[in-house]
Amino acid sequence: MVLDGARPRADQQRRRARDAYSWFARSAQRCPGHIALESAEQRVTYAELRERAERLSAVLVELRPRRVGLLAGPSPEACAGLLAVLRAGATAVPLDPEEPASHVRAILRATRLDALITDRENADTGFGVPEYLAGVDGADPASVPPAPPLPGSDACILFSRVSAERLRGVPVSHRDLADSLDQAVDDGERVPVGLDRATAITAMFRTWARGGTLVVQHPVAPART
Repeated sequence: MVLDGARPRADQQRRRARDAYSWFARSAQRCPGHIALESAEQRVTYAELRERAERLSAVLVELRPRRVGLLAGPSPEACAGLLAVLRAGATAVPLDPEEPASHVRAILRATRLDALITDRENADTGFGVPEYLAGVDGADPASVPPAPPLPGSDACILFSRVSAERLRGVPVSHRDLADSLDQAVDDGERVPVGLDRATAITAMFRTWARGGTLVVQHPVAPART
């Protein structure tokens, strides 16, 4: 017996059957000219963000990676990198550029990354894994279809600091992200997102699942006295 209000809605069931990238791709197909992402420097439409993600993903798909690190500050390039990893069927591991290099290396070892995506400010790390520059590296995605996630893989692994010398990684599954879509925003709604990675990842897909605009907020430098 299913009580009133307890029956899963059909759209919820369909969402949970898809991987995280497909939620974005569906909106990009439905409203390509809408603004998907806005920062202080630029405004990026769904079509433009999808093109950036797919070009970078086309390179990653050939590697068939399991886990890919993302070492970049908050920017459209970082968002395109995240989408590229998910389109390649891999698990994204966001890395904080502000963390000491020794901590980043520890995460690389713990997660056994197959590749690393960076922005210009964090390129050439010398961490010993293949590196790709978001917004620059890529290939024609026409002949490289999206790769489905590996069985049992997560959408991303989020690391947070639990002490001065210890970081903890928390896996976030595609189902976890699907559950967050129950609070998806309205079409065209503007959603600000800050530097907290756990909040940002959820906000991205809650926004993009319905064609909203993600507004990337940069930290404000303290005033000089």
